[in-house]
Amino acid sequence: VAHAGSTVVQQCCIALANWPTNNARITASGIDTVVGAMRAHRGVVGVQQQGCSALAKFVNDNADNQARITAAGGVEALVRAMGAHAGSEGVQHEGCSLQALANLANNNTDNQGKIAVVKV
Repeated sequence: VAHAGSTVVQQCCIALANWPTNNARITASGIDTVVGAMRAHRGVVGVQQQGCSALAKFVNDNADNQARITAAGGVEALVRAMGAHAGSEGVQHEGCSLQALANLANNNTDNQGKIAVVKV
């Protein structure tokens, strides 16, 4: 998915954000796909916004997904998206207001440290 056009990638992120998160195998693949898409399309606001949305939904009240997102580089992807698109209300809302970063940092000092030092 990361090598597809940005419109296709954005639509994939939207679909993954709406995918049920109770299937660990699908969720793990979805997390890797979203983080990969965010890395490959850093300059595309829509991909970053929908990627943040998907990660926020994956991490919501799920410690296993918190670990999966961290291992996949999701903390860095979220922070970089928010920094690179500081003027995008959508990216800021999806990355922070939906608690993506807050849930990743919750009771996790390693993630708190990563969030503090990520270079945008």
